[in-house]
Amino acid sequence: MMSLKSTFAVKEIFYTIQGEGAQAGRAAVFCRFAGCNGWSGLSKDRAKGPFPCSRWCDTEFVGGRKIDEDSLVAEIIALFPERGHRFVVFTGGEPALQLTDSLLKKLLKDVPQIAIETNGSLPLPEQAFVGNCWITVSPKNEKIAQDKASELKLIYPTLDPELFKDFRASWRFLQPLHDLNWTKNTQAAVAYVKQHPEWRLSIQSHKYLGLA
Repeated sequence: MMSLKSTFAVKEIFYTIQGEGAQAGRAAVFCRFAGCNGWSGLSKDRAKGPFPCSRWCDTEFVGGRKIDEDSLVAEIIALFPERGHRFVVFTGGEPALQLTDSLLKKLLKDVPQIAIETNGSLPLPEQAFVGNCWITVSPKNEKIAQDKASELKLIYPTLDPELFKDFRASWRFLQPLHDLNWTKNTQAAVAYVKQHPEWRLSIQSHKYLGLA
């Protein structure tokens, strides 16, 4: 019996510079999956999204196209220059809705390291913890399914860092909420980090640089 090929809903794939967190400054191919369990991504639903992030999320993850596993891997690899260290970032939306062990295994054959940016509310495939994957958990509420990651990144001040004092992560970042109160949010994040030096400040440098 012929098995069905996995297909993925992808909003966009592009080559750029990682702008935030512990991997900031690295060239990477970003694969943005369509869809999120935090909210629909539609303006009409901002006031009623199941996660508070629906009120301030600025990521466009609605729409896109369907693509099979082999074609997705090929498109990602094709975006890298001939020389250089390959680094892929799976983001969204919420990548945990679609990532599979098979996709990660296949891509890790040609890519030394994969990063996964997740809100932590859903479990990731086993391969994410077996292969060379950098996992960033950026919770959008206090209820998360994961208790460890390579880095923990909180959008500040949407969540109290004290809620995650037992979360296991090598790196901890506070990233100021980029809204009309961005200056105030940044000052508050800086003040918190100075009082709690186990945290670091994360700035979305790609926005300053005008990068995708």
